[in-house]
Amino acid sequence: MLRRTVWALTKQLQKGDFVPVGYEVVFGGGKIDRIDVCEDEDKLYVKVIDYKTGEKAFDLGELCYGLQMQLVVYMNAALDIQKKKHPEKIVIPAGLLYYRMKDPIVDKPAQGKTAEDVILQELRPDGVVQGSEEVLEHLDRGFTGTSQVIPAARTQAGALSKTSKVLSEDEFRVISEYAKKQVQEAGEEILAGNVQLRPYALGGSTGCDYCPYHSVCGFDERMEGHEYRSLEKLGNDKALEKMREEG
Repeated sequence: MLRRTVWALTKQLQKGDFVPVGYEVVFGGGKIDRIDVCEDEDKLYVKVIDYKTGEKAFDLGELCYGLQMQLVVYMNAALDIQKKKHPEKIVIPAGLLYYRMKDPIVDKPAQGKTAEDVILQELRPDGVVQGSEEVLEHLDRGFTGTSQVIPAARTQAGALSKTSKVLSEDEFRVISEYAKKQVQEAGEEILAGNVQLRPYALGGSTGCDYCPYHSVCGFDERMEGHEYRSLEKLGNDKALEKMREEG
């Protein structure tokens, strides 16, 4: 798996203009697995990558509920770091990505494809990227069809497909500011001693599913007054609208 991971990450880097500038970068709230940057005249584009072994996908609805803050918090920290290093540059977020570490077994390649193509497609990072053509070209030079590097695809006419996970620069600003607000509010709740038993339930999963602290928490929905906080599944547009309003 390690050999496959190194091979795939190398192939992905070769397809774009970004270069790694930091590994396991420590900041006030955690550790960023990898920061990549791309310089273009007076601009510096920043991409953060987090390595995962599970199948968790980036979800704007969960970000809106404060359940999936990690990548955006990492991006905010990475932007601050790069602004201090490059005060002369306009520092711009380009992508938030999860790389899933695995060694997949794939089906026989379709005509015109190689086994390498199929494996790289399976190992494509998930997340969200900035959708401007300038940024996309730096992330994956001249890609057609489905990118092997970013969660995006093009139609035969060359436009981005509806399945592409892209945001505008303004939408990146919205999620960035919203995450900052959520972090501040969470800190205030902790300092205020708010420890209510209010785990969430969303789309068939709950906050208790993988929690190692059941014996400490004592939450049991069979007991009176112990209820899950039921959350509505949000699509990207609705989540962004809500974050814009609340942020």
